[in-house]
Parts: sequence; structure tokens; C-alpha cells
Amino acid sequence: MSFYWYVLFVKAARENMVIEAIKTRFKGLDFKPFAPKSERKFRKGGKDKLESELLFPGYVFIETTMDSKRF
Repeated sequence: MSFYWYVLFVKAARENMVIEAIKTRFKGLDFKPFAPKSERKFRKGGKDKLESELLFPGYVFIETTMDSKRF
């Protein structure tokens, strides 16, 4: 089975909205949209904190087994 990757350029801070729209619109099809994040642990005020940030702000990645000819 072959996997195909697509990358969408979206407005910054709208990545999650686009991911949810793709999941809703293409429900039941083999689309896995995501925005890769990096997690960082740090200590502030004596408490451990975990912060995540987007690795590629403004981009949404889609993994699928469907090639561009099928949609």
C-alpha cells in the first residue's frame, strides 16, 4: 500500500479549524490531517509546565492512501 502526503498552507492560528473541517468533510475516507507539534517541559514558579507549539505554523499535513486522481 502506498501512502501519499499533501501539505496545505493555511492562515496562521487556523490550523486546528482546518483539521476539524477536513475530518468533517471527508468523514469515512482515508484522510488523516494533522499539524505536527513539539512539546517542551520547563519549570516556572516552582511548578513543572508542559508547553506545545507548532513545528510548522500555517501548515496542515494530510496523510492518505488516496492519490490525487481519486479526489
